[in-house]
Amino acid sequence: MVRIVLAAGLLVASLHAARAGDSAPLDDAAIGAAVSGQRFAGVYDDGSAWRETYAADGSLAYEDDENDVDGQWRVISGRLCTLYATGVEGGCFMVFRRSTNCFDFYAVDPSSGMPLASEAERAAQSGWSARGWSMDKASTCPLGEVT
Repeated sequence: MVRIVLAAGLLVASLHAARAGDSAPLDDAAIGAAVSGQRFAGVYDDGSAWRETYAADGSLAYEDDENDVDGQWRVISGRLCTLYATGVEGGCFMVFRRSTNCFDFYAVDPSSGMPLASEAERAAQSGWSARGWSMDKASTCPLGEVT
């Protein structure tokens, strides 16, 4: 009996670990659960830092070294979409959970709805537009890695 319980526990743990680094993008519900009510920090592909608070009511507050603006966020067809009041260009992003508290955001072409990074880049966890993590927990993103 102990072996069965232990084996079941290991199976659940391995499935959880596999899901944490899935190569498939998050769906609407998973994106909402990951960001709603959360304050994120991260880096863009050029290494510059950003911070964003996604309020449960769909409002957001964005900060970087040059900007401090408000806006709105929505999840639409498997994309996290942001729209800012002034000064910062918004857009829609496919979101991938890369580890327990590490998310890659891939910009989507507004005309085609397709990500700008290739499928091969997304599978290799490269070509992302931004990488981020919830500030409520320690980041599990690789340090110093930009694409």
